[in-house]
Amino acid sequence: MAKEKVVALVSLCLVLVFASFNGWLYVRMGGLEDRISGLENSVNGFTQQCQDLQNQLAEFASIFSQAEQLIVENLVWKVENADATFTPTFTVRNTGTSNIALVAVFVNGEIAEMNASSNLLSSRAQATINITKTGGFRSGMSYEFIFVTAGGNQFIYVATAPAM
Repeated sequence: MAKEKVVALVSLCLVLVFASFNGWLYVRMGGLEDRISGLENSVNGFTQQCQDLQNQLAEFASIFSQAEQLIVENLVWKVENADATFTPTFTVRNTGTSNIALVAVFVNGEIAEMNASSNLLSSRAQATINITKTGGFRSGMSYEFIFVTAGGNQFIYVATAPAM
């Protein structure tokens, strides 16, 4: 009988221990639920902050993406006379996002005359530009062309006149 009492007492202790543990777990789980809810609120706040930052970056990028970009698509050297002088004819394109107003061209550091099909190029627009300078362009000589825009940007292109 004493053995049965011991087994019953141990069983009762185990039941009390498990009941206490379940109660402790229940209390702890309530605290975890509060912490999880707090973390969810933090994540939602962080997500909103990321979205706000992304919107600000997009606005910032749009300000700076308004850029002038001029590329030379083609250059043809037209023979002007028998003494091997040429007239370069450029085909240029505005590949930027803002309009370009061409205001000047320099050849080897000196201002040159520019005759353009259009001095104002909208985005993606193309123009043909004939350039003349005092003394002309000589066969086999290298030239640095600097196209200057109203925005103050300079686009450099280096070419050598063909040999005759």
